[in-house]
Amino acid sequence: MISDPKGGLSMVDADRAKWDYHPIMSSQFSMRGKADPGLFYQQSSTRDFRGMVQLMKRYVEERGKWVDGNLLVDASIPATPKIEPAGKLDLSARKVKVQLTGGKQASQVKWRLAEVPNPNSTTAADRRTVKYEINALWETTGGPFAEVPTSTLEVGHTYRIRARVLDASGRWARWSSPLEFTKSD
Repeated sequence: MISDPKGGLSMVDADRAKWDYHPIMSSQFSMRGKADPGLFYQQSSTRDFRGMVQLMKRYVEERGKWVDGNLLVDASIPATPKIEPAGKLDLSARKVKVQLTGGKQASQVKWRLAEVPNPNSTTAADRRTVKYEINALWETTGGPFAEVPTSTLEVGHTYRIRARVLDASGRWARWSSPLEFTKSD
């Protein structure tokens, strides 16, 4: 239990005491005025944990609207590229050939291969093994075609290939939708 609804002491109180009275909050590095000792919860109207939860929820909602309205509508960001195999997707070959589609003009193309969790796996070990797409197994920068090495791919594992383009003004597009596959025998 992180917060006692009956008002008794809980983990919330321990956390509040830690941050309200932690020495770093009084140091030269603190955000004076917002985080002076004892003031963290004072920002909420109820001056307690539940009020801070509501304050944080409102912040996330407002920040999300700002991101949607300011970052995601930037028309000067290059269009997101689309990719496809250049021919048959042959995972037994030494390299998989992929290409941009739709005649995208780009000064550079960044290609990447990453392992991701297998969505069809039923084993507990696979469910416990976390794979993050941000941890690329292979990356290169080149043109509208790429040859992705397959030597490190393991049978039964799932992978994604993505690309993004750099336009002449030096702006990167968002990553393409993935070309996803699971290596079989």
